[in-house]
Amino acid sequence: MPPAACVRLHDSVDDDEVARIATAAFPDYPLTGAELAAGARRRGARFHRKFVAEAHPGQLAGFGFIEVPDVAAAEGRLRVRVVVDPAWRGHGIGDALYQMLEADAQGRGATELCAEALESQPHSVRFAAEHGFAIYNQRVDNRLRLGGIDTGRIGRGIDMHVDRLFATGIRIATYRQLAQTTTDAPRHFHQLSCELWEDIPFGIRGAHPSFDSFVAEELDNPSFRAEGTFVALDGARWIGVCAQNSSAGCLMTWMTGVIRPWRRHGIAHWLKLHSIVYALDVGAPEIRTFNDTANRGMLALNQALGFVAIDTDLRLKKELC
Repeated sequence: MPPAACVRLHDSVDDDEVARIATAAFPDYPLTGAELAAGARRRGARFHRKFVAEAHPGQLAGFGFIEVPDVAAAEGRLRVRVVVDPAWRGHGIGDALYQMLEADAQGRGATELCAEALESQPHSVRFAAEHGFAIYNQRVDNRLRLGGIDTGRIGRGIDMHVDRLFATGIRIATYRQLAQTTTDAPRHFHQLSCELWEDIPFGIRGAHPSFDSFVAEELDNPSFRAEGTFVALDGARWIGVCAQNSSAGCLMTWMTGVIRPWRRHGIAHWLKLHSIVYALDVGAPEIRTFNDTANRGMLALNQALGFVAIDTDLRLKKELC
């Protein structure tokens, strides 16, 4: 059994080893060391500090980090994550990592820690509860398998929305088209994202990402699919979006929303139908997305489109004394 002394701050973390452990712990979302390194470059100056546990020299048994959250950042709030290689669970490694991370966070003046745990991983849920975390929100992992999709039904749905909204002048374009025809497309996207986040029932509130951070971490992400991200327009105004990234063996819809004046007109449904057509065109076997359990409208829309709930991402927080 490796002693707690094997847990230490490591300034030159082996990204391949960290990716190996993350993939072993979350096989549905495999990572590579190159992807982790690229993510760190995009993160830029946003605070992130990692600790690792070594099983043997050069071989990690687990890792953890604290960071300023990329969503709902607030004074005194840090996000914490602990991941242990499944082969090394039950040896106290997670506890040793967490103790160091919490102490470091408190030393930096943190007053609140946020974390996540999948409902399908009861060991993670127990670990969080044992360390004083409570659930503040739940997000459903919804997935749409595309093998049995009725393409005719999708096409008819798009045509129906085109006809019904024709008189309003509302149109849909890809982000790629908009970025090619206007220099302020990134700023429009950032403004729309901030406006939509105001109404997302995420459970906690905080600052929106800055424009530079949004561009670096979202639009400059190599997995971002500009041609598979669809924007609803009222004239020149951006009123809705369905944004997608490529992920391992699937597409990930990371934001779908419509601004308040244009809700309940079927625009979100129209956008989602376009995203399904794109997924079929590129041969993606599946679309994944996460929805807050309080967002009943989006959950109902996804269910109507054929999405199936696979898991629940428990959002957790702990107040520090």
